[in-house]
Amino acid sequence: MGIQVAADEAASRVLTAVELASRLERIGAERYHHQHPFHLRMHEGRLAPGQLQAWALNRYYYQSRVPMKDAIILSRSEDPGFRRAWRKRLVDQDGQANSGGLECWIQLAEATGLLRKRVTSCAEVLPAVRYAVDAYLALVERGTLLEAVACSLSELFASRLI
Repeated sequence: MGIQVAADEAASRVLTAVELASRLERIGAERYHHQHPFHLRMHEGRLAPGQLQAWALNRYYYQSRVPMKDAIILSRSEDPGFRRAWRKRLVDQDGQANSGGLECWIQLAEATGLLRKRVTSCAEVLPAVRYAVDAYLALVERGTLLEAVACSLSELFASRLI
């Protein structure tokens, strides 16, 4: 099983699983947001405190929706084996009551000087961020199951890049 891609205008072939993973890794390394000037400044320690707080608030909103995305994917699959495998993602993202997952993101935001309630209320999330994240969830909910799963492909490389 693989994915069909056009090698050039005249020919096409199916990628092997290894080739697909390699291609996704390359695309991620080239296009993931870790290359964005804002993220470069953040990693270099060149953001003002308010900029870092704004990033933490908005990033938490996205991260808080990842377990919801995974729950939607779980609910859409009829394959028990797939659901068992995918369930780990949901547990990892949600974490426990006071550790792991979302709690780590809350603690990161608190480390910037934000209060927990301010972060978890999501009241100050930028409208464009809210729109983009909500559209992401809508795609997972309304697209095909394959499209929904594909929305998680950045997790193949993201943990090494942010």
